[in-house]
Amino acid sequence: MGKIDILEGKIEQLEESNKLLWESIDLHSRLNKIILDLFKESIQWRL
Repeated sequence: MGKIDILEGKIEQLEESNKLLWESIDLHSRLNKIILDLFKESIQWRL
């Protein structure tokens, strides 16, 4: 039983890590969109 419990704990850690990774990717893509929008706006101001 001990090994199974350890494996289940590691799987839970991996799932949590995976969830945090996807949240991080989502935040990065939102940030990139904001930066891109600001960049487009600044170009339009110059024209």
